[in-house]
Amino acid sequence: MTFMSPIEQLYRDIEHLADALGAVCERDRVMPCLAAFSEGFAGTGLAFRTTTKAGGTPELSYRYTGFGGPSPDPYPIALRHGLLPAPDGLVDKAHQDIARRLPVDLWGADFGTTTGIEKIYATFGVGDAQPVPRIAALPSMPIAIDAEAGFFARYGLGDVGLMAVDVRSRTVNLYFHPAPGTLTPGIVARMLGDLELAIPADEAVVRRCADAFSVYFTFSWASPRIERVCFPLFVSARELAPLTQNPILTAFAEHAPFEAGPRYFVHAAAMTPVGYYFKLENIYRYYAGEFWDSMAKAVPHWREPALKDS
Repeated sequence: MTFMSPIEQLYRDIEHLADALGAVCERDRVMPCLAAFSEGFAGTGLAFRTTTKAGGTPELSYRYTGFGGPSPDPYPIALRHGLLPAPDGLVDKAHQDIARRLPVDLWGADFGTTTGIEKIYATFGVGDAQPVPRIAALPSMPIAIDAEAGFFARYGLGDVGLMAVDVRSRTVNLYFHPAPGTLTPGIVARMLGDLELAIPADEAVVRRCADAFSVYFTFSWASPRIERVCFPLFVSARELAPLTQNPILTAFAEHAPFEAGPRYFVHAAAMTPVGYYFKLENIYRYYAGEFWDSMAKAVPHWREPALKDS
């Protein structure tokens, strides 16, 4: 029997899912990332993701979350291994400000099967969620964060528990974990209207957005406004069927691999000025208890989702 290393097995699972989706998986792009970030991929939570975003060939990404194990800062690792895109100053300064001026507790990273490293995630420590004005005051941040500070205050979205820098699209994400009752279908619709983003005609989509465990906003240095809002929900495999009418999501749900344990997914609606699309990811590896406990420590009002067994 031939021994397969954990990294090789992970690559095989990524490749298998890419094939099922009709996505391109370039081994020469994926394996250097798995090798360079072996500590993160071996020791923390993992997930794969696809979207229904229009644009031709389906895409697949994979990530380590930082929950459950060692999670070193991905930026210097990517820099050392030559995995970053050509520097433009904006991303470099944003990462430096986050790493040096904010209380980062966990790091994670997102990778594409044709692009390599895409996003770097910074989760703040227990009790250290950051107010929007403090993040907006960082000199490297997009100006829209400061411009929309009033919007966040108006909707009770005061503290940021997680943020990410996309090193390829040159954007910044701010992640909020609203207290129960903060979001209702009506509030979601008003938020989207205020931001001049698409409001789904399907009321079921809006209702699900109101049940999201998080809401996150995308900012670009090239724009004075919020570019996108996403509303993610945890769902079990059994609950997923009605949400996967798109053939890409159906293929993902049917073929997504899991290292062990229950089959849990995250389904998210992403709203833009011209429409909306869906994201779907599988929790390839999570640490029973440790993942939920980490969330509870980071978010005072966190409640473990009442998922039906798959």
